[in-house]
Amino acid sequence: MNRGIEREEAASTPAGVTRRGFCAGAALSPLGASRAWAGAAQDAQPLQIPLALSEAVDPQFVTPLLRLIEQPARIRWTLVPVPFSRLLMMVEQGEAMGFGVSPTEARAARWRFSTQVFRGAVWAISRRGQAVQARRPEDLRGLTVCSSRQASYGADLDDAARRPVETEYVAGDLAQRLRTFQAGRCDVLLVTSRNASAATMRARLRAAGADAQALVIGERPLVEEGVHFAVAKDSRFVDVMPRLDAAIEARRLRIGQMARE
Repeated sequence: MNRGIEREEAASTPAGVTRRGFCAGAALSPLGASRAWAGAAQDAQPLQIPLALSEAVDPQFVTPLLRLIEQPARIRWTLVPVPFSRLLMMVEQGEAMGFGVSPTEARAARWRFSTQVFRGAVWAISRRGQAVQARRPEDLRGLTVCSSRQASYGADLDDAARRPVETEYVAGDLAQRLRTFQAGRCDVLLVTSRNASAATMRARLRAAGADAQALVIGERPLVEEGVHFAVAKDSRFVDVMPRLDAAIEARRLRIGQMARE
């Protein structure tokens, strides 16, 4: 799940992110990549790794988080923002490592996941006077739900075959989606957060220009799932996972602080 990390400004792009930079890295053959990595390790230089992440992420949170993990992992990310569906495809095809993905039974058979980076949440937002108190995805049955194609909301809400609700996809950043929602297009708006705190969710809505008095936040998140790095088991990047796990654990305290802020 790409949860807790949605973009506040659709036009924002992390510094240094270019598709050209990714293409150059992805063009390495496995043999060429292995030689480059061996040389980097010998020279104690960071490994350059393409990292696919959803276009919906909030760079103000995600970029510092990724940079925090780079140093102890001896990694230098080449960030590649893409739609979430494209992220999954890139991981599946071994083109990049992915960030913001939660394990499922099907994925675990083919992919290697890092230790959990943080635990994200998905909230159901409704309008005052038409409040919906949903405690799980099934409680939304019979309602029209606004969501973004760019974000992940957990397996039950991402998978069309399992989804218990009618989904209305809304374009734009959170501020734009809020305007569409408040115009009455949907019964519920799904919003992701980097933690399970209603106070954090309320602050996020205010920052996006919402009238907090006009909205109702669910009593608790609809979904809580761990956020991980992922890589195909046959990818040339799979050998990097142990050092990435060690780096996450080394930065565990600070990551927790950032996720709670």
